[in-house]
Amino acid sequence: TDLDEKQRIFTDVIVRSGNALMSVINDILDFSKLSAGQMVLDNAAFDPRLVVNDVAQLLAARIAEKDLELIVRVDPLLPETVIGDKGRFRQVLTNLVGNAVKFTEFGHILVEVSPSGKQSGLMVKIKDTGCGIAPEQHELIFEHFRQADNSSTRKFDGTGLGLSISRRLARLMGGEISVSSEPDAGSTFVFHAPLEHSGTVRQIEKRLAVRGDVPARILVIDDNPINRELYSELLAHWGFEAASASDGALGLDILKKARELGVAVDLIIMDFAMPGMNGMDTAKLVRKDESIAGTPILLLTSMDFSAGGDLVKDHVIDAWLTKPAREADLHREILNLLGQHSRTPSRPATSSTRELAAQLKTAIKAAVDPDCELDVLVAEDNPVNQLVIEQILETSGLTYAIVDNGRVAVETWRARSPRLIVMDISMPVVNGHEATMQIRAEEVATGRHVPILAVTAHAMHNDHDKALESGMDDFVTKPISRTKLLAKIEEWLPKLDKRNVA
Repeated sequence: TDLDEKQRIFTDVIVRSGNALMSVINDILDFSKLSAGQMVLDNAAFDPRLVVNDVAQLLAARIAEKDLELIVRVDPLLPETVIGDKGRFRQVLTNLVGNAVKFTEFGHILVEVSPSGKQSGLMVKIKDTGCGIAPEQHELIFEHFRQADNSSTRKFDGTGLGLSISRRLARLMGGEISVSSEPDAGSTFVFHAPLEHSGTVRQIEKRLAVRGDVPARILVIDDNPINRELYSELLAHWGFEAASASDGALGLDILKKARELGVAVDLIIMDFAMPGMNGMDTAKLVRKDESIAGTPILLLTSMDFSAGGDLVKDHVIDAWLTKPAREADLHREILNLLGQHSRTPSRPATSSTRELAAQLKTAIKAAVDPDCELDVLVAEDNPVNQLVIEQILETSGLTYAIVDNGRVAVETWRARSPRLIVMDISMPVVNGHEATMQIRAEEVATGRHVPILAVTAHAMHNDHDKALESGMDDFVTKPISRTKLLAKIEEWLPKLDKRNVA
């Protein structure tokens, strides 16, 4: 017979108690083997992405119970396979992420996996927004049967063996685990695993992301800046044009303005749990506006979201995925949605459209008379990103102009002498590197130096190095947010009267 509510509660307690007891026994057995030097590691090929995804799924229920968000960021340059002990690598990762969940009451846990920078090996970073650890406790937490302090021991359950076992396993692999943390400031654990790379870097067929040599344009709407940056970087790697908005209202505004200008947005990826206007409410407003109602919507939700099927059935959204979404699932769903919906082409380049584009670059976007002093020159070819930047700058009190390639950027720099340039790296005609080198070469004769901020979808060190070599001064990673962009502008224009830049 079916269990009643009281029986279900008792059964759940029994299952949880049994699992907790089994965890304690396994921890003690592992600790004993490690202490006696009897732990032997396997050596086989495995896909680190799958392990990270498995750990995320394993801990999803605990994370949802605490209303936390788990964010997984995998470097596109991560090899497909590595050689090592898959089970022990998974165990260390589970312990570290589980520890972050245990000591985090609100916010998020970010798991970042990337090549270690050496000839072989992986680096895993687990960052949380939890209670933090005092510096004098950093080494003590790796001792057996220890937690951060007595109060934590009373508040949080556990054997105090997880971190000790994890560090011993890491060292048995030839790696290490370190921690950086301050009380009330969260913690970052770094796991270096010297696993030999046995496969090539995974390549996504970029031709799948384009039709007629025009990349699909995707708008990400999410209140979490880490998620916006993660998805924008991933979409750019897959060959899409990506832009982002920090809330539903801004997303709707961008969609409407893009449509008015003849710029089609082909897909919306939207978080459900946003403050103010959530993803479902935003989706309903999209469907009510005839000009954008046909835009497919992919909703990202927590694991306990039960209304997804009904929302698809009622045509409020087109699909939904549980967070953190596996890269393969996200990529497949994007391609499915783009394939199911005939992409609305951007307005043909008629003379009237060209006039509209000219107005966009002058009357709408310059926002000042050509003879006036120019605070910021923006070079960005993506029309949706142009709209995002325009919305940020038009309320900042700054004078600005936006151009769509490096050649026009150089010409505008000569004519307008902007105080600062925000330069996208990847542009047609003349790219950001080439435009910067041309400006720097001409500055030699004048002795002037205009600050140039590189805009890139990739936060990789080689991108930063190449930007610095070409003469750029600093970086702004996509997706561009108001806080991020204005903070950089204020940093490089310290004498700027802070009209609204705050």
